[in-house]
Amino acid sequence: MLDSPKVVLTQEPDFVLGRLTGFARRRELVRDDGERETVEHRVMQVLIALAKAGGDIVTRDELAFACWDGRIVSEDAINRVISRLRKLADGIGAGSFEIETITKVGYRLKLDSAAPEISAPANPIATGETEPSSPTRRRFFAGATAGVLAAIGGALLYRRYTRGTVAPEVERLVAEAQQLADQNTREGQYQAIGLLRRVVAMQPDYAEGWGRLGIAYAVPSHYRQRPEGMMLRARAEAAGRRALELDPGNAFGELALGIAVPFVGAWRARDQHFDRAMADRPDDDTVLLFRAVQFIFVGRASDAVQLYERIKRRPLTPASYNNYIHALWCAGRMEEADRAMDDAASLYPAQATIWFTRFHIRMFGGRPEAAIAHAENPEGRPTLSDDEIADLVAQARAVASRDPRQAESVMASYLAGARKSANRAEYAIRLASALGRLDEAFAVADAYYFGRGFRVPDFPTPRSSVSQDQRQTRLLFEPGTRPMRQDARFAALIQAIGFARYWQESGTRPDYLRV
Repeated sequence: MLDSPKVVLTQEPDFVLGRLTGFARRRELVRDDGERETVEHRVMQVLIALAKAGGDIVTRDELAFACWDGRIVSEDAINRVISRLRKLADGIGAGSFEIETITKVGYRLKLDSAAPEISAPANPIATGETEPSSPTRRRFFAGATAGVLAAIGGALLYRRYTRGTVAPEVERLVAEAQQLADQNTREGQYQAIGLLRRVVAMQPDYAEGWGRLGIAYAVPSHYRQRPEGMMLRARAEAAGRRALELDPGNAFGELALGIAVPFVGAWRARDQHFDRAMADRPDDDTVLLFRAVQFIFVGRASDAVQLYERIKRRPLTPASYNNYIHALWCAGRMEEADRAMDDAASLYPAQATIWFTRFHIRMFGGRPEAAIAHAENPEGRPTLSDDEIADLVAQARAVASRDPRQAESVMASYLAGARKSANRAEYAIRLASALGRLDEAFAVADAYYFGRGFRVPDFPTPRSSVSQDQRQTRLLFEPGTRPMRQDARFAALIQAIGFARYWQESGTRPDYLRV
């Protein structure tokens, strides 16, 4: 854990690291036999950041904040710097230090067992340096063992007496980060991450801050190309674990770990994290929101609705309102879903997600004529081209008429689109099921979930990843896919995805299997 996160070489003191003396401003390492080596700016920053941790683990996220100004940094960029540091450790630093990798978390600097402790140099060797180190600057590793014990004791005191006590500036940053995250946009998500990094830098023992940072990483990890998604997941897990180290059972740390796991195949693990979060904060809106979404994804929309009804913060954000409406629809509470859609539209006129949800629920919920009227009504409609409006109307008319020629026309483009992106494949499954074209619905589902027949890329971009563990499952439990659930092939699909085992192990049942 970094005590003073940002590493600015012009402000760092000289230091002794085993047999080495480091001069941050000159980016130079000098060994006690006179050998010296100039290192790259970023390499010196990372070495100092690791040394400042006093032997503690430094996460990749902390390194990014300390040495890359908090920017999103690729795994390769950090790996390159660590590789260069290891070359230094094998070269001029031999007998002084080594870099230990903590899998999926970060790194730790270890002193050679025969090397002296790290400190500020008492009598710097002759190097031509004329400006003495300032006595007010921090010394590295001063009382390292005592510091570790103090940190443990301090964490216990923090959990016992000051849990939730934060500086006013930290509270302001947390609130601002929440507002940005609620926008549910790529830009808002990364701005929220930046603010929460600042939060944990300002108050490094703030468990909830680390948990919220983990959540901020975890949410977009499911919706990015796989390399970035995996990096975000690793950072979410590191931040979540840090929250739990500071405050065992912390709801936000548990949420971070639960949200970070893949969508498919990890439902039980997510349940366990969310159950612990609920035990810690049973009435917290954030906990309730994420638990409710999990219920929707495993076919328990009726349970999700009960949680949404307990949420105190109103109005819901557009994204949360959309999920609530979806839960009501899947739970068969159509009148309430209609009222919720009307309320959401009055609060967020022309908001695209809400508008399309209203269209799809009407079309896939047995009211295609109402969907047509909705698409053709310009009032409250987001900006759409004439071709886009015509396409939506054609879909709804095909669903209404069940005319084979109309169905063939609208399905052709969506079956082609299913080969281009996960989003289009999801829609093709819904549309094929609603049109009664179940062979096509199951064929696309086989490709989407298992890569059978063809592979479905995550995004419609060249060389897009294929992340089958991140595929959506809530569409399998929507009213529009009821024809699939009534088909004998659905049981085999559910078995192959892993739901049958999950429901058995968790002792739960989805709404469609309840009496």
